[in-house]
Amino acid sequence: MIIRLWVTGLFPSRAENYDKFANSRSLHMFRTLDGCEGVLFIRSETQGYVFSFWRDVDAIEALSKSDLYQQTVKEIVAAGFLSEPQTVELVNVTGGFLAHNAMQFLRSLSIDLGAQEIRLVGEPR
Repeated sequence: MIIRLWVTGLFPSRAENYDKFANSRSLHMFRTLDGCEGVLFIRSETQGYVFSFWRDVDAIEALSKSDLYQQTVKEIVAAGFLSEPQTVELVNVTGGFLAHNAMQFLRSLSIDLGAQEIRLVGEPR
């Protein structure tokens, strides 16, 4: 699994508009793209972070060619809440864990964690 990390500057007075866009327009886009296994939107007052989880590099390469992605990028740029700088980094997931409270929190957000069923440690199969 590969994480695509997109980081952007945000205008503080427009950060809530960014949240609304991310959780409606961007979320819809990510859910429809083949190979996207999930996405998290995280922000501070001046920075936005999008952690998207991908099956493989081919799926990430298809992202930039997607008409839906290109349209979403045009819309987010036109909305006027992004500021410089913006960066993208691809990193491999090599391990880790999510504690019970983190999994419960993600479930409460109705986050699609991908095709694999995720269980909490100690949960029955």
